[in-house]
Amino acid sequence: MAVSATQTSAGEQLRRQISIRRELFFRYLTFYSYTLQTICLCLCIFTHLAKEGKGKQRMQAFTDRLSCACFGLANTVTIMFYTVENATKGLVEGGLLERPIWLQIAVHAGNAATAWGDLLLAEERSFSPAARRLAIGLALAYGAWLLLVRRVFGKFPYPILNKLPFPWGFMGFFAAGIAVIVATFQLGKWVRQQLSAFSGYQTEEGGSAKAKDS
Repeated sequence: MAVSATQTSAGEQLRRQISIRRELFFRYLTFYSYTLQTICLCLCIFTHLAKEGKGKQRMQAFTDRLSCACFGLANTVTIMFYTVENATKGLVEGGLLERPIWLQIAVHAGNAATAWGDLLLAEERSFSPAARRLAIGLALAYGAWLLLVRRVFGKFPYPILNKLPFPWGFMGFFAAGIAVIVATFQLGKWVRQQLSAFSGYQTEEGGSAKAKDS
């Protein structure tokens, strides 16, 4: 009986730990952003393989909008994490917990690197006003989720938010995050415009050279 009770207790602890880890996974903007980026990449592949038609055009437009929105989110994850880490002591998620260097880079820099790779390699990234509104909407949805997490668990997943006075500290920090999203979105738009202009210039130069040869 004692062995059975011990096994039951161990099983309950394991289930509780798995449940907590699953809940923690979706608390952080890092994984929120990674999940959206994964959806974007899957949509890019699916759209590329789809047959031509109105359905493909609508899917391309949606993928473009979501990818541009994720660009701002992914860069914000990287910028805000390293800003808080370097400006404070242990007020990022995980506190002073030591992580392998590869994990640190993968989790807090890999998402931004993926976003920039998509920006540079994708055929079309419009950074339209609709995409900017979507980025802000996703950020607001995450802010509401953070408030729900605090309501249910009694604290935010980020130590820095627990140190700031509520609600004004949270609102100020969240407003800063929105500002970073918009700023990085506009930066991505500018870079994409420069790339498009350069590509158009190269095409014109190539056409002129062919005309002279003929």
